[in-house]
Amino acid sequence: MSVSEQFKQMIVKTIPFVDRAGMTVEEMEPGRALGKMPIKLNLNHVQIMYAGSLFTLAEITGGAMLAATFDLGKYRLVVKAFNIEFKKPVKTDAVCEIKFPQEEVDKIKKILETEGKSDFTVKGVIRDMNGVEAAFSTAVYNAKKV
Repeated sequence: MSVSEQFKQMIVKTIPFVDRAGMTVEEMEPGRALGKMPIKLNLNHVQIMYAGSLFTLAEITGGAMLAATFDLGKYRLVVKAFNIEFKKPVKTDAVCEIKFPQEEVDKIKKILETEGKSDFTVKGVIRDMNGVEAAFSTAVYNAKKV
């Protein structure tokens, strides 16, 4: 089973809200992940996507990118801080793309090997199905060598 499939099964099993919300990790590779959240199960009182669902979409997609990028048997990664800035309402399904450049990955791994721990920032963008940028996420992760 690939890391991608293991991660997809793990998030549904350990975080029931992700399963109930219908969120999926569509793509997952080193330095990049794409998650999707359906509007159908995530409407708020004014019939747009619930802010908590958008937060979950960004946070889980970031975790997918990290799982595909770092050896989770060698490093422990946790969210230290997370910010989401909402720009436009989401009235369709939503996708979140997280990208983390290879040069940043190499830098973090070097610090982890020499110092044993590192904090780093990862940014993401949430778009509706029309490609409109609806929100931006900024996550600070703490990584430690295990």
